[in-house]
Amino acid sequence: MRRKIIDLFIYLLSQSLSRLSPFILLPVLTRELTQAEFGSWSMFQLLSVLSISIVGMNAQNTITRNFFNRPKEFIQEVCANTILVLLGSSLFWTLILAIATSLSFETFGIPTLFILMLPMTAFLLMLSEILLTVFRNEKKPLRFASLEISRAGIELIVSLVLVVVLALGLSGRIWGLVSTAVLFGVFSFFILHRIGYLRWRIRKSLLKEILEICLPLIPHAVAGIALSLGGRYFVGDILSIEDVSIYSAAYQFAMVLAVLGIALNRVWSPWLYEKLSQEKVERKVIESRMIQYCGGVLVTGIFIGYISKLLVPYILPPAYSEVESFVVIMCVGYAFYAMYNCVFPFFVYYKRTNTTAKITAFSAVVGLTSTVFLTNAYGLYGASFGFLFGYFVLFTLSYSIGLRIWSQGRRHSV
Repeated sequence: MRRKIIDLFIYLLSQSLSRLSPFILLPVLTRELTQAEFGSWSMFQLLSVLSISIVGMNAQNTITRNFFNRPKEFIQEVCANTILVLLGSSLFWTLILAIATSLSFETFGIPTLFILMLPMTAFLLMLSEILLTVFRNEKKPLRFASLEISRAGIELIVSLVLVVVLALGLSGRIWGLVSTAVLFGVFSFFILHRIGYLRWRIRKSLLKEILEICLPLIPHAVAGIALSLGGRYFVGDILSIEDVSIYSAAYQFAMVLAVLGIALNRVWSPWLYEKLSQEKVERKVIESRMIQYCGGVLVTGIFIGYISKLLVPYILPPAYSEVESFVVIMCVGYAFYAMYNCVFPFFVYYKRTNTTAKITAFSAVVGLTSTVFLTNAYGLYGASFGFLFGYFVLFTLSYSIGLRIWSQGRRHSV
């Protein structure tokens, strides 16, 4: 138990430090960029997350799923075949974006070159994620933290130099992200090879398993992004690009919950996968931990929301003062997303990712429909409630269905 607490502290510290860069850059970007440019950066973030989801497909979950009940030789092949799948998905996404930009797809003020660089950037970021997954599953939180913090630190420094010192504006911030992805993607590939986690043996059965688990996660991820960031699009369409910048600033405060949620998941996910791989596990133990997990996250979300509301006047310029009126709502919404992550491993372990894709798609439709209606009626305040409601639906459906899948899986394994 003491080891788990120490590991959680390290992961939380790692996440906190690695996610500091958006908060350090927030007052810088809101002052160095125009509101329109900051809105364009927010839309680039949306496209970046979308690219990571389509290219990456949460493929690292395949590694964790097999890590605790298969020999290392098999895990080596899983890692190598996963990289081949990711390379293929990045080429496919490059083709799609090239066609979209050639048809004058709306780029929200983002240079076409940066849009076409997104797939390979996502691929390189996923190489780092694979290495982080190996470190996490090997229970080496210090190596995990050193990689994650150094990557965030270098991105922060490069971005500050390009945006503030060289005054490159929006392009400087994007180059800060891309150059860091290249550096750490190449580094992660080298380390994976050096520590013996790459065995280049193409296995059709393994490729099929990876695709079977990961392909349903593409619509799941796209729906999740629509739920998370789609509000920005409708705010920009219904209101203005300046309102997108205000909405995005509030979203950055809510991202504190993502830091907490990811840190908890770094400890929770391997623990749960390991428990599920055992022949006997006490249901009450897991259910009790899940209740503690969710209760703690919800209370923390409300607390962080009110702290953020107090900090807004000191961090953001006066043009962003409207953030105070709805930042608490968005923090609670993200708390429900963090709570959803505690049941997601059930869908992966029992190969029911198609089910979670349907749940996420339904939640996205409900959330975005609510966002459109409420934004038209109440502006940014209404958009924040649409954000919260979508995640509430996602959590409640996933929790109930996830437990049912677990019960069915346990009966079949007996």
